[in-house]
Amino acid sequence: MVIFLAMISTFLFGQFENSIITCSSAVENPGDEFNITIGTTELLESWNISAFQFELDFNPEIVTYTGFAAGEVVSGIGSLLANESTPGHVIVAFANALPISGVGNLVTINFEAADVGSTILDVNDFKYNATYLAAGNLIDGNVQVIEYNLFQDVAITAGSGNVTVGNEVVIPVSTTMLTSDMGAISFQFDLYFDNSLLTFDGFSLGEVPNPGNLIANESTPGVVSVAYANVMPITGE
Repeated sequence: MVIFLAMISTFLFGQFENSIITCSSAVENPGDEFNITIGTTELLESWNISAFQFELDFNPEIVTYTGFAAGEVVSGIGSLLANESTPGHVIVAFANALPISGVGNLVTINFEAADVGSTILDVNDFKYNATYLAAGNLIDGNVQVIEYNLFQDVAITAGSGNVTVGNEVVIPVSTTMLTSDMGAISFQFDLYFDNSLLTFDGFSLGEVPNPGNLIANESTPGVVSVAYANVMPITGE
């Protein structure tokens, strides 16, 4: 009987020993409410997984736990519980009468960004049924809470082009929307290119900035340094 039980245990562990559990990451501002997901690689019904449990550790001075919701893998079935037993330590447990299957989100954990800083979201002691997964199969997440920046959602894009040898190609550098209350009166950037294929031979002001002082020069071969300044805010996109 002892040998039989040992063989069954090894067999069951072999079925999901390669399962990977992944905690998502986030970059937020203080006061933001956000969600973190705990996902799994594919689970087969034949594995007879009817329960899971894990613990999630984080710095409660950086993020605050506010709640949880079932992911799509277990949505509408079984019983899912999550409890912050001590600040920064959440225990999650799920059980169902029938085996679960699928791939994707097991549970969503709700947080609020409390203060500037970063914290690891440490997934540990994860088990399917009574079988613990190896620590190497648990991928931790990370949350960075940063001070709000007026320009954090602004995207800068360099264009593309096709050109034959000896001809000129114009590459625009564009921005998403800038408003006057952002107060952007200057910008600066470097543009890198392969100087064995292209030669820098000039520049012009785009339609977004007000007339101001724009300069661009090839500071080193293959690197164009661009700078603009004005007394009026830049608006438009």
